[in-house]
Amino acid sequence: MEKTKIVDGFEMLDDNKDRDGNILQAIIDDVFESDMMSIHRVRENVDARRVYSYIMRQRGYNYSRIGKFIGKDHATIIHYNRDIDFILKGDKLLKEKYLLCKKRFFEDIEKADAI
Repeated sequence: MEKTKIVDGFEMLDDNKDRDGNILQAIIDDVFESDMMSIHRVRENVDARRVYSYIMRQRGYNYSRIGKFIGKDHATIIHYNRDIDFILKGDKLLKEKYLLCKKRFFEDIEKADAI
């Protein structure tokens, strides 16, 4: 049985991501009730990846690094970030999920940084 790696009190789901990327993935998967790493292009998964890339960009990550975290190229991440403001204006439920993810992420990062 493989032992789960814990960093700053948080479970690391994916060795290809750093602490911040893993924390946000767990939050996104919980809030969206989906697997953002799924290869399926259903709306819920795509929206989850959009929100993930948007929040990571706000955290200061570059497009290539975010793309590496979720298995997409940098052009896809640019596309996600360019379109999300427009989408959030028209999709109230997605905006609520985004705001919840962002709030939880920055609270968890603050906790992790305090450790």
